[in-house]
Amino acid sequence: MKADKYYEEAYRLHCTYPVADSHYDLPVELMYRRNMGEKKIIKTEYLPVWKRAGINFLILSVFVENEYVPELSLKVALKQIGAVKREIEESEGEVVLITNKDSLHHVTVNKDKVGVLLFLEGLECLTGDLELPELFYDLGVRGAALCWSRRNPFATGSATASSTLQQEGKITDKGWDVISQMKKMGMFLDVSHLNDDGINELLDSDVFNTSFFPVATHSNARAIYHSYRNLTDKQLVNIGKLRGYVGLNSNIYLVGAKGWEKLYLHLEYMLFMVGKRNIGMGMDLYDNCNRYMRNVARLKKEDVIAGHDKWLEWTAFLLRKGMEKDVVTGIMGRNLIETLSVMLA
Repeated sequence: MKADKYYEEAYRLHCTYPVADSHYDLPVELMYRRNMGEKKIIKTEYLPVWKRAGINFLILSVFVENEYVPELSLKVALKQIGAVKREIEESEGEVVLITNKDSLHHVTVNKDKVGVLLFLEGLECLTGDLELPELFYDLGVRGAALCWSRRNPFATGSATASSTLQQEGKITDKGWDVISQMKKMGMFLDVSHLNDDGINELLDSDVFNTSFFPVATHSNARAIYHSYRNLTDKQLVNIGKLRGYVGLNSNIYLVGAKGWEKLYLHLEYMLFMVGKRNIGMGMDLYDNCNRYMRNVARLKKEDVIAGHDKWLEWTAFLLRKGMEKDVVTGIMGRNLIETLSVMLA
């Protein structure tokens, strides 16, 4: 993109304000590549991109693939957490693990380091054991989704992004027990992959309060594109009323088209339904962090925003659309930071 006044303003904003991605599937990639002997992957490959884009906070998703569920779920999750921690050690102080509001505040205000927060995208790794959430908390995990797009002992997931069939099933007793534990420990609850029955049950409950909000780390608007992974109008409105957060997803299967105009329609609609202080970026970049997967299979391009290095251009695009600076900086990261700052201890 040719530099103009909007790009220059975007650059200034990225240098000044928090830039945060609420969903990045990097841990599984790190696990595979470290298993093959690679080291310093974040420092040499990802950190330079994050620095150029002004990114200083990312939520990293620990996701266990279907082939490891259920028997190897715990082992694979622990290996991914271990891979992230080794990469942080090898970053020589440039990347830090975020475990509380003080460390979050430091990286987003000073912008001298990149902070990463660990969360579990599905609780198969608990193997149904309700004593394990505390163990994962001790390892630095600060958020979780009850399930990915599949059924487990805690809840039923939504259909996968490309499916036309909704999965039915409510949150189980074990699911509610885990939610209670998470609330007490100061972990956020992600609803992005929960099915409609589960999300509606949650939003109609009294579990949320002034320090525990519903979070959808990477979801879009179903009214703009009909995918069961996207949120309904009622769900969006209720998340806004409960002071929650929704991260705009850049995956083509949730956007519904490759162009930025369709992604902007989702954003514009969600700003109206949820509120301008409750929306951020949960890009869910796939092409950008799956070198291992791309090497073992031919995969078509899935990211509408083609990588973190395009984020500056996306911000310039929003400014060019006439979006107010205060709204843009909220979407860039401030809204996510403010939401987590209340929930983290």
